[in-house]
Amino acid sequence: MPVQDRSGTERLSVIVPLKESLPAEFDVSRLLGGAAVDEIIFAADCSVPGHELQRLVRLGATAMQSDACRGTRLRDAACASCGDAFVFVHADTRLQVGGLGELRRRLAARARWGAFRLAFEEDGRRCLSPIAGGANLRSRLFRLPYGDQGQWCTREAYEAVDGHPPWTFLDDLELSRRLRRLSRPAILRSRAITSARRYRERGVLTTLATNTKILARFAMGVRPDELANEYRRPNSRHRPESRTPH
Repeated sequence: MPVQDRSGTERLSVIVPLKESLPAEFDVSRLLGGAAVDEIIFAADCSVPGHELQRLVRLGATAMQSDACRGTRLRDAACASCGDAFVFVHADTRLQVGGLGELRRRLAARARWGAFRLAFEEDGRRCLSPIAGGANLRSRLFRLPYGDQGQWCTREAYEAVDGHPPWTFLDDLELSRRLRRLSRPAILRSRAITSARRYRERGVLTTLATNTKILARFAMGVRPDELANEYRRPNSRHRPESRTPH
């Protein structure tokens, strides 16, 4: 059974974008670090098979399916939720044990938005630790945590900035850009531990070079949907939602 850590009184909704199939090792309790939340909603693309949606329902989650882009699906799920605060978590990420308890305490202390610290499942590989460290430094210095860090915010803050943009890619980056106009992000000590699959598949140097190019072109005004096509690998066997590149 999930550990009940209800420090603070805010109703907490966890929202997970989902495209195609769930990872084979997916487990709701593991995703949440063993904690309880008021609800978990999967904002699923129409490519997600029906049996996967049924599996989520059996696990006690709500599945909302739409052919809209990821940003719109996430915003729709937030609007439909019961939460006073939202946590946006990728399906191949898991929150550290105790992380949601820390989040509830920060919400009780009036924090408006923030994220977890990034770590990789294969963080034992020396080349990945600096990447996670750089992402965490960027989050603090430039107030720009990305989606694989488990972004969170209050409903009030989310509605004040009109939520996620209707984009299929870089919507999490834009959400942070909007929220940082309200306040600095509260970066938790607890970690969001995410898969390093794309670094394994593409190679660390190739991935870093691609990421740098994508972010530079975005800064120059290239549309997110064009960048999404550049970022995806057309020959990949498993193509989850495109992540904002570190």
